[in-house]
Formats: sequence, structure tokens, C-alpha cells
Amino acid sequence: MSKVGQKDEAREYFNKALQVNPNFSKAKVALNMLDKGDNMEEALNELEKENPDDQGIILIKANSLYEKGNYDEALALYQQVNSLNPNNEDALCGIANCLYKMDRKDEALQKYDEVLGLNKENQIALFNKGLLLLENNNYDEGNQLIDAASQYGENPSILIQQGIGLLRNENYPEALNKFENALKYDNTNVKAHIGRGQALCGNNQFAESLDAYDKALEFEPSNKNALISKANSYSKTEDFDNAVDFYKQVLEPGDENDNCIHLLNYALCLYNQKEEMPKAWEVLDRAERSYETQKDKLAPKERQFFEENCNKLKKARESGGDGTIEPVGETES
Repeated sequence: MSKVGQKDEAREYFNKALQVNPNFSKAKVALNMLDKGDNMEEALNELEKENPDDQGIILIKANSLYEKGNYDEALALYQQVNSLNPNNEDALCGIANCLYKMDRKDEALQKYDEVLGLNKENQIALFNKGLLLLENNNYDEGNQLIDAASQYGENPSILIQQGIGLLRNENYPEALNKFENALKYDNTNVKAHIGRGQALCGNNQFAESLDAYDKALEFEPSNKNALISKANSYSKTEDFDNAVDFYKQVLEPGDENDNCIHLLNYALCLYNQKEEMPKAWEVLDRAERSYETQKDKLAPKERQFFEENCNKLKKARESGGDGTIEPVGETES
């Protein structure tokens, strides 16, 4: 069938849908797009003028703006629908999502609670509220909400976040299972490949972990998390030359926002390599400065990891830098 024939058939179906439900906003938008040469923005603007209080049309336009990253404009439209109908679940969730993207996280949490007050099974609200709690280091409740979201349909984002939670608890076999299931949905998902590599590294399958990071780097050659994770796997096998090379790609020349854990691991590798001792002490100092600004956001295990290994390096500097330091404890890559 030609494209013209397909469009005529589509028009027929959308018209039938409107006969059944004259207020079916998606059918109105689709028909108008057919008339406007598939120009959604033009179709939406015209329909919005004709139907200024049609909540469905306003929501479609808001969703389109949200997908384009125009969060201020999307928020205004979601709020418009909310003023017309305070119980519109999609509008409330849209408001919460915009606030989250705009880093207004306390307001976003409040809105997600309102959504869940209307529908305790709203998967997006459960998942995003869980993410916000994880960002606030509330790991138990955050992971519980993400697990609850998974009960209402499996998707790669939920599987990946579950995998990250399992990594944090050092349950590497289960984490590996989550990441591999996520990759069944989308084999190009960079986060899933990196998570899979970190789970394999935790299982001491270092060669396989390097392969997983290489797969991630095929899709995003400059992905910092993949490069750092690769450096971590090399350091676990005491291949400090390769570890230092990959840390350098991410952490040099460096800035004040560099992760203190990554800097400390870099300093440990430089120390163990024994080829750039002044550089090791310089990076250690950078790590300590970063720690002072980042420590409140670290999990207790991460703070313990940093403080114990930082103290070992400082003692090594005082004693002249002999020997090799094996890091105490584990933390995420």
C-alpha cells in the first residue's frame, strides 16, 4: 500500500474513533497532523486555539515539550490541566517530573506523594520517588519503592536501578541478572552494560567485566563511568599501568567536581605503580579537598572506604612510600 493509501486508511480509523468518542484528544491530534504534513507542533497549536480547555490536547502538548527538554513550558501546561482538574493523575505526575528535572526535588517529592494518593500503583511516581530517596541516601525506602514499581510492569530503567541497589549491597549474582535482563530489552543500553561489568567485577570475573565496559564504550566512547569502571577492574588485577591510563582519561587535568572516591582510587594506583609518586600525593590532596565538599552525600560505607584508605596513603607518604597498599573494603566503581 502506498503512503497516501496508508494515510487515508489511518484517517478513516481516527474518524471512527471520534464517532465513538468525540472528545478523544489523541485522535484529534493525529487527524490534524495528517492535514499538516505530520507537523505535530503546528497541529497542536491549532487544536489548542480551537479547544483551549481540552485537557487531553494540553497534556499531549506538555508531553511533547517535556520530551524536548523544555521543562518550564511543559510545567506551565501541566499546571494548567491541574487547575482545570486537580485529580488529573497525568498532569500531577507531569508536574512532579518537571520539578525533578529542574532540581526542585523537595517539591517533586511532594507531588509524587499526591500522585500516589490518587493511585498507589502509579509506576512512574513509585520509581521516580524511589530515585529521589536514593539521591538523598535513603537507600532502604528508595529501593523498596523501586521494587514496588517493578510489580506493575518490568522495564529496563527499573531493572537497571534494581541492579544498582543490588551492587550497593554486594549481591553481585542477582545484580548481574538484572542488568542482563535489561539488555534483553535494549542491547545498546550503556548503563546496563556498565552495571553488568561492575557486577562481573564484583564476582572477580575481571576479563568479562572489561569486555562489558568495552561494549558500553562502543556506544559512548567518552562515557566517564565506563572508563572509571574499566580502571577499577584493572586495579583489581594489579594492572596499575592500565588502571592509571584510564583514570587519567577521566580525572586529568581535573576540576573541583571530580568524585573523591575516584580520585582516591587513582592515587592508590599511582602509589602502587611507583612511577609517579609526586603525582600520587598531588591526587591524594585533591581527593581530600573533594571529600570535604562531598562527604555529606556519601553513603556510610563510602565514607568508611575513603577515610580508611586515605589514612593508609597518608601514613605511606610519611614513611617514604615503600610497599604496596591493598585497598580496605569495597565500594561501587
